[in-house]
Amino acid sequence: VLGAEVGDTEKAVVLARNRDGLSSLNRLISAWHLSEETPDLPSLLASLPQEDLFILSPSPKILRRLQGMKNVFAELLAYDEIQGRRRAESTLSLSRSLNIPAVATARVHFESPRDHEVHRLLSAIRSGTTLGSLPPMAAVSPSFYFRSEAGMRRMFAEIPGAVDRSGDIASACSVD
Repeated sequence: VLGAEVGDTEKAVVLARNRDGLSSLNRLISAWHLSEETPDLPSLLASLPQEDLFILSPSPKILRRLQGMKNVFAELLAYDEIQGRRRAESTLSLSRSLNIPAVATARVHFESPRDHEVHRLLSAIRSGTTLGSLPPMAAVSPSFYFRSEAGMRRMFAEIPGAVDRSGDIASACSVD
């Protein structure tokens, strides 16, 4: 599966379904990085060919702008803390009101929770600082680990199809 997370305050994951989708994804990334001003991400996403890409986002602004488009999904992010659960519930509520299917995902920065300290160390090196001086935003929380299918199914048990949809999307992506 080839894709990228794009955006700054409003984010989306864009996945290529095929070679044409990969070309579109490359153009999107180039447009994003070459723009002198921060581009309007919802408009950029709306201009992409729907049949060649999947767009996943928890952003209300992006979901409202892309309502009615094919291959757009409300991204329910895995969580460990109450704030993350509230965000997922809010995204789910919006997805239902906009009639956009929800998909369960997880941001992955390391394999397991025990790898968080290595992540912090690498973040400190990248930031040119010490672990003791590492700003909180320079490293992700311990919840950004690779989750098992069973763990995801438990977390999103009350949302039928959200985990299965992740597999369906991955299966539909075929870039040779």
